[in-house]
Amino acid sequence: MVLADSAGVEDKIREAHSRIRALRPSAKVDCKAGIYQLGRWGADPNLAVTRVKIACDSIHDSGDHFMAYYTEALDRKVELKDYVSRHMDEAVEKGYIKAYYQPIVRTVSGALCGMEALARWEDPKRGFLQPADFISALEESRQIHKLDLEIIRQVCENFSRCMAEGRPVVPVSVNLSRLDFLQCDIFQEVENRVLEYNVPRDMIHIEITERLLNAMDARIRQGLHRFRKAGYEIWMDDFGSGYSSLNLLKGYFFDVLKIDMAFLGSSSERARKIISSIISMDKSIGTRSLAEGVETREQFEFLKNRGCEKVQGFFFGKPMPYEESLDHCMREGLKVETRAWKAYYDAIGMVNFQTDETLTLLEYDGHRIRYLFANSAYIDMIHHVGDQDLMEAEHHMNDPALELSSIFRKYLDKCIADGMVHELVYLVGDQFLKAVGRSIARCNGRACIKIRVSNITGSMTHEEQRRVYQVLHNVYAVYDDILLLDRDRDTLEPMAVSDGDWSEHEKIPHAGSCIRDYGLRSIYADDYERYMAFMDMDTLEKRIQKAGTGFLSGFFRTRVEDGRFIWMIHTLIPIPRTDYGQVLHCIHRLSGNRSDFPEALALPAENREKDMFQPGELWNSLIHGTRRAYFWKDREGRYQGASRDFLLYTGLPSVSAMKGKTSSDMGWLMDDHGASKLEGRVLSGAAVMNRPMDIIVKGVVKSVVYGKVPIYRDGEIIGVLGWFEDAEQMEKETGRQPVMVTDRVTGVMNSRGVIESLIGCQEAYRNFGSDYAMLFLAIPQYRRIFHSYGEKTANGLLKAAAGKIRHIMGTRGTVGRLDGAGFVILFHYEDQTEVTFLCRKLRQAIADIHEVGGSSCTVTAEIIITYGSDGITTGRLLREAVGMMRSSDDGYRDKMDRWLDREALFDALPLPYALLDTPMGEDGGISQIICRYHNEAYAKALGLKENEELSRHLTSLLNQENYSWGQKAYEAAYEKHTLYGEKYVPRLAKTIRYMVAPRALAG
Repeated sequence: MVLADSAGVEDKIREAHSRIRALRPSAKVDCKAGIYQLGRWGADPNLAVTRVKIACDSIHDSGDHFMAYYTEALDRKVELKDYVSRHMDEAVEKGYIKAYYQPIVRTVSGALCGMEALARWEDPKRGFLQPADFISALEESRQIHKLDLEIIRQVCENFSRCMAEGRPVVPVSVNLSRLDFLQCDIFQEVENRVLEYNVPRDMIHIEITERLLNAMDARIRQGLHRFRKAGYEIWMDDFGSGYSSLNLLKGYFFDVLKIDMAFLGSSSERARKIISSIISMDKSIGTRSLAEGVETREQFEFLKNRGCEKVQGFFFGKPMPYEESLDHCMREGLKVETRAWKAYYDAIGMVNFQTDETLTLLEYDGHRIRYLFANSAYIDMIHHVGDQDLMEAEHHMNDPALELSSIFRKYLDKCIADGMVHELVYLVGDQFLKAVGRSIARCNGRACIKIRVSNITGSMTHEEQRRVYQVLHNVYAVYDDILLLDRDRDTLEPMAVSDGDWSEHEKIPHAGSCIRDYGLRSIYADDYERYMAFMDMDTLEKRIQKAGTGFLSGFFRTRVEDGRFIWMIHTLIPIPRTDYGQVLHCIHRLSGNRSDFPEALALPAENREKDMFQPGELWNSLIHGTRRAYFWKDREGRYQGASRDFLLYTGLPSVSAMKGKTSSDMGWLMDDHGASKLEGRVLSGAAVMNRPMDIIVKGVVKSVVYGKVPIYRDGEIIGVLGWFEDAEQMEKETGRQPVMVTDRVTGVMNSRGVIESLIGCQEAYRNFGSDYAMLFLAIPQYRRIFHSYGEKTANGLLKAAAGKIRHIMGTRGTVGRLDGAGFVILFHYEDQTEVTFLCRKLRQAIADIHEVGGSSCTVTAEIIITYGSDGITTGRLLREAVGMMRSSDDGYRDKMDRWLDREALFDALPLPYALLDTPMGEDGGISQIICRYHNEAYAKALGLKENEELSRHLTSLLNQENYSWGQKAYEAAYEKHTLYGEKYVPRLAKTIRYMVAPRALAG
């Protein structure tokens, strides 16, 4: 504190400031000065010190000012800060804190795609407070986390209310402070509110500032990691406002960078280039861009054309309460972007609009083509070919009377069909144009195709076009089938075919698999190995160079339309200047004269008796001419051979991939033990016929019906001949009902298969005492995802969930789907603790599903457990399972919690009911049972009236051997599982049905 003459005081402060900064320039030492002018008669020293400190503190965070005078306005600010700090809890409790919402708009569609939630304080005494009035006060008093969590709670509550009322909802971004991560477990606090109101995590975006990241310590870094792992988007606010924005991008990934339009305050060309560079950089590192502070149409159009995906600002609406903000958007004609369309437009948003190429984005729904975007180069191009603007070009593209419209529609259909890159050369006026396009997004019948167009008129003349067509026409006249193999893109394109299994000019992915499947389907079995060697692309160049002909030919018996195999010549011709990257595969049938065949080929003997069937012919007809898949093994269970249908069904390239291996080695069987037992019977002389079995093919569970017979040599059994048919195919083609079928969506068992497996488990328990567990796993969010994104995405969720479950279960049990997103898992177990551990893994695996088909989602698993030893009948088990899983849709857990907490509801009911506490002991198990409430029916069932008596009785059951009460109580209390079963109660001389369910709080 300095008492000085007011004359020249500012000059003195400037000099002191300069000297202090010069002490250690590298350390950037700075100072601030507050000035309080004493009155004519002086002032109270305490008051003077307080006021000069107020003046100094007012510029604490300012980078531009180092001295300030005390004013009465500053005094009012200090008093307001004190008021805010003292009344924060009251403001939350009485609802003074309000969430205001500012619209966020998608540039390419002009639709409302989100909102930012901002805090406002409506105080009955102080009136409407702006954030500047209370944010800093709450940060200084370490209460900012209370504000942020209240805003998040209101956002979640509003989402839940809108969903219940059928109102539109969009994702909302919320702001977190650095202190939020230090004052509390902010991730868990947010999670608690999200789960309480059943809000999908992709509907909440976390905004953090560069200031927070610059001060990042381990707690902040860990907190952000937990948010990202759980499926929340992380946005960086005010990008570029600090000194280390680019450095932060190097060490952390953000989903969205928010650019402050203060950059464009001057509307200078330099500022525009900076904005353009940031947007382009965002796309190159996989981040999306959002510009805030947009106030004019000019700014919006500039950002849209530069590829900025989202915008926010007063041009679209100021922050208002949710209903007012939504109504404002509706009045302005903004459509609401649904969750289903978010992934569609996010994919479009990753396209870099800032390119020198002639670029356009077309949207096509099978009927109408419309422009979503066209850059300046594309607009110049359409002007050059005669169209005045995009509207006229779009009209021509949709005019059914024009040949161009038909050509372009077929081209777009091809792009959409396989998602691959396709090229089209077409004529507009006297200009040849080449389009290179690919479908980049699809949703609800619409697709977006990204197309680059180039004018090739200067490099291709009409005469060249005519000559190329003539050459192709002559090639087509010579060969029966022509296929183009593109090794670089791994595609096979039929150019001209007689085989009905191919479609001309349809590029088929995975060329190697296509070649193998074609060989198995259309090449005679004895020629198959030679054919695969002939089609080996890796050795093609070396073989052609050795032949010295420029092409390669081979003779193979090939299937024709009437089912016969006739000799055909297959020719491989590498296309010049592609470095063997593209090869024509041409097929031509021979005349049948023996002189046409090379001498090396072993042709059938001419003197064979025509009316005699040879054993080899009968064998080949049997194993290669029926729908059944045949295989044969030796006595040790090692595969020795298989039919072509077996290879096709299992996806194997040849017999050598399986020869000498067992079924266990191949990992095909769901029940390896049972299959080995049956095979042992066959090796003892028995025959097995029409047996159902589940096998794993290409990672998918398939139901088959199989048979096996022994193979004899000189009276000795030397192996096993087996066969199987696909159960679903049998049902589809013949109407025969197979014993087991798979669920068409997920590939796991359907309800019929579940019943069969359950009966088998119950028989094993009754006959051998082998207890089993039955898990009912339901995904409550399935219905909501179905309604938000459609059937395709909902089915994708089912497939993803089934894949997770199958991966965890492996071959130790069976998995089926009953209803909606309800799965049944059956398996034998040794100890109930392993069931608990397995349920924990299943719940985590389902929770790790954050995206399906490009759409974000938040899903959880509700698991109900029962055991074979509970003695429940099959029919009742399945009825209860379906009922529980149907009730689990959209809020099952919430309904369960409310049901359990309404004690008065059960006082007069005959249903026995109790609420129990289950504290843990030092060994990690439940130490005792404390009965907090029970109704009269529960007391009558156990013969005990008081809570203390019931507590002692239930605690005593924890230590009894062979009694699962303790384990079930633990699973309900701490694993959040719902368990269902039956038990005989001696006092009642009856068997009772029971349910043990978790409350809202663990324990």
